[in-house]
Amino acid sequence: MIYKFTTREIDEALKSLFIVVDTREQKSDGYLSQWDRDNVKTYSMRDFEKYTKEKKIAKKDLIEPVLSAGDYSAMLPKGTLKGIERALWFDKHTIIEKKASINELAHNIGKSDIIRLRNEFARLKANGTRHRIFIEDGLYFKHLYEGTGNQKHGWKSQESLSCAISRELSNWGTELIPVPREYMAQEIYKKLKYDVR
Repeated sequence: MIYKFTTREIDEALKSLFIVVDTREQKSDGYLSQWDRDNVKTYSMRDFEKYTKEKKIAKKDLIEPVLSAGDYSAMLPKGTLKGIERALWFDKHTIIEKKASINELAHNIGKSDIIRLRNEFARLKANGTRHRIFIEDGLYFKHLYEGTGNQKHGWKSQESLSCAISRELSNWGTELIPVPREYMAQEIYKKLKYDVR
């Protein structure tokens, strides 16, 4: 069934948007604090556990925040849009993969994780899911090309790492967006919000 919504209905629904934080995302506390300060709703493992313990909602009535790929996605809760009486999860439409540094990215595209990542991004591409990699480094290009900063990535040279990153981004059909740490929470929210819109 196809629903059509007015601009006003869409704007109103987006006020109820939740950022979904994958259960495997280890370093999200700073973002969760920022979203709390900005009154952005989130759904993470801590919320799942809180709802089952404090609010006595049965686990069968909740969905764990497990994303098939990526670290962040979005969700609209049940009843947000008139005529749709279920939660709308957007993890098949938009995800953000976050990397803490060049070192983490370099490790991921090394031999140990590369097959898993290629399979993951191939699935996203096949499903038509919008996907981006945010790297928490406002000086990413300086660190990549000049090798400055705390570089412990294990590649023979900055050039070989740079080529490998470019090759994989092209193969995965994604983009890498460097974001300074202090703006990461806002950027994740903004990108997901406008993808959902």
